[in-house]
Amino acid sequence: MTIMAAESHGIFQFTEDDEWLLSIADAEEVAPKKERHVIDWDYKMKATYEGWYRILDVSHVTERFKEKLGGNEVIHAIEHSYYHKEFEQALKLVREYLTVNAKRKKPYKDWEVLEIGARCCLKLGKVDEALNEFVNPLMEQTREPGQIFLAGQVYSRAGRHADALDTFIRYLARRTKDYEAWIEISQILDRLSVVHREQTTSLLQWALLALQYAEHVVTRSPRGDSEIARRHMEVQVQRIANMVSSLADKVAKLDRAELDDATSALTPSQIEFMKVNLLSVEDASKDEEDEEEKGAREL
Repeated sequence: MTIMAAESHGIFQFTEDDEWLLSIADAEEVAPKKERHVIDWDYKMKATYEGWYRILDVSHVTERFKEKLGGNEVIHAIEHSYYHKEFEQALKLVREYLTVNAKRKKPYKDWEVLEIGARCCLKLGKVDEALNEFVNPLMEQTREPGQIFLAGQVYSRAGRHADALDTFIRYLARRTKDYEAWIEISQILDRLSVVHREQTTSLLQWALLALQYAEHVVTRSPRGDSEIARRHMEVQVQRIANMVSSLADKVAKLDRAELDDATSALTPSQIEFMKVNLLSVEDASKDEEDEEEKGAREL
């Protein structure tokens, strides 16, 4: 091994006690100083050591919790299983973590674990379990926008449309320009139009306005300089445009109704929220179109 390659291990702060890892790295003859951080970009390990968490069983969780960093190590095991798409295994570990953690005198905060549990349940099609076992306790304590967004998705898929809508409204109070949240709202309103057939037209009109606002936001979002970022944005713009076109065709076949007619399906605060955010944008879009037409005539 070259000196440069040996020094690159200083990033990971190997010591003489790390013989098992040094042997894998083919660097057992070197015990680099911790302060040396020279990187050899050409270096490649001969093997990938996945760690104890790859084989962690539920029965190991209690023992791990007795160690200083045991709780974090169990979380690493859960994440490892999740990212390897071993959702059943990850879910078992989540449940055992929560059980053992609850017995501690000072339990660790479990927001992250509750979130992974909910995501595992969604992957496995267990929506009710995601809601009752993980999202409900998560929403009692979290203020993290990403977890609030997840909760909105779970409520929506569980058929709790009012709760889902309120949750996305709460989310948008923190992240006002997230077009994905407006797409979720549009889909919730679309589902409500099936439940409240007497208000189908007004609900679908609101759903269309929400989609159009998502399109408004995404087309005005900052574009990245890289080719990947530009391509990603192009795909998103086209995806939403297709959704808008499809829903617009659906609405066009119905008689126009007053937007306020959706009062039995939506709460006054929900309607007010959409009026403030969606109708003003619709007027602004019309003004932009008028300005473009005016400019074209002048040319």
